Amino acid sequence: MVHKNVILLGSIFVVLMLAVAPSLGAQKTVNPTTTNIWFDTFENQNITVTGGATVVMVVINGTVNQSPDSGKIQIQECEIGIPGTPASSASCLDGAIDNGNWTTISSGLIYNDPSYWSFSFNTTEYSGVTIGFRTHYVPNSASGIWAQSKSSPYDLTIS
Repeated sequence: MVHKNVILLGSIFVVLMLAVAPSLGAQKTVNPTTTNIWFDTFENQNITVTGGATVVMVVINGTVNQSPDSGKIQIQECEIGIPGTPASSASCLDGAIDNGNWTTISSGLIYNDPSYWSFSFNTTEYSGVTIGFRTHYVPNSASGIWAQSKSSPYDLTIS
């Protein structure tokens, strides 16, 4: 009877190890939807504000809802040309004719879950311009354990 119990327990152990083994070597990733951006109180939306000669500050916020390690959250602006001219987010998407680049305009370390980072953007003298923004989580470790996560891009239109 003892021999049968040992075989049974051994079999259960082997089955459990086989079930767990694939996840042991799997690369952990951050779901891209866990990085978000919002303007003032409008989360994951395009917004329009009045700018021009009037000083209007728009707070651009970014969050990482699942911070796997202490990394950086960046707020990035879509730019084209040298030096960079602000452009709509469409200019920075893959296959865009304008061939824009995402440029980090603010970043900070994150520690909590969720983590927040804010940046005040001055819209003065940007009348009639649409500027694309996104947030980007960059892991602290160079080991590649956590994938980078970027929010969807959204536009700030200054009328």
